[in-house]
Amino acid sequence: MRTRKRRPARIEELIKAGVLKLEKANKEDRYPTIGYWAAAKSWLAWNHRVHNMFSVGSEVKVGNCAYNYERGEWKAATVADAKQMAIDFARGVASK
Repeated sequence: MRTRKRRPARIEELIKAGVLKLEKANKEDRYPTIGYWAAAKSWLAWNHRVHNMFSVGSEVKVGNCAYNYERGEWKAATVADAKQMAIDFARGVASK
């Protein structure tokens, strides 16, 4: 899986402020591509060009980078669902 070396400026700001708990979306990734923002109860995902935030109530539809054919269209009911959306987004933008 491809990974990026630079993050969008907004993500860098959140990391420097210490508000993101970073994780790798995939074990094969060289760099973290998702992060949890506790104050917003949201998961963020990014690559070097784009980023997106997912929280309870977020929706994934056909055509979104977080869309997964096996899962289809769906809505996050929990923070764990939001994390899965962030993982799917990170994988989606890495393959583009």
